[in-house]
Amino acid sequence: MERKSSINIRQGESYFFWHNSRESSTVNSIFDASKNEVDRSAKKAIELYNAELQKRAEAYTKRTGQKLQKKVIKHLSAVINLGDRHTLQDVRKIADFLEQTLDTKIVQIAVHKDEGHVDENGVKHINYHAHLEFLGLDSKGYSIRRKLNRKYLQNLQTQVAKILGMRRGEKGSKKKRIEAHTYKKIARRIEIEKKEKKKH
Repeated sequence: MERKSSINIRQGESYFFWHNSRESSTVNSIFDASKNEVDRSAKKAIELYNAELQKRAEAYTKRTGQKLQKKVIKHLSAVINLGDRHTLQDVRKIADFLEQTLDTKIVQIAVHKDEGHVDENGVKHINYHAHLEFLGLDSKGYSIRRKLNRKYLQNLQTQVAKILGMRRGEKGSKKKRIEAHTYKKIARRIEIEKKEKKKH
């Protein structure tokens, strides 16, 4: 059974570009990485990010007469659940939706099919997902975070499910997304506990 759709947006970090393109090694990559897809290298993504950020910072200065505040979130990152059938082209449709509705610029798209875990029976559980890196400012220099209200995020979850042809995650769910390294620790602990129970 295919997983439910989900998109999670958080503040981006510069190392995400290298993680996404697999130009730096990652402990999360434990399966064949040849099916991964990325639309541009880390260097090209950073060049595009910097060019777009400069335009948006200039728009902010023109509008306010002030320099862009240092504390403003300039880089946002989204992680999207996928199925094994999804491709970069599918994720690009979500990128287009975000660009249109948030007036942002997507600077890197990556589809990862090489992360996950192997359970106690040797069964592979691949975590199919995508990463989108984008500007945290719109074309006028306004923070995108202010647009990410509850109503927008609920609609975004619905649109992502429609675009990907997946079941939508439950509305009002209290489930929280956990980072890959935390998930791996939990999965390892569960495997150890299962082995201990079998011994007794």
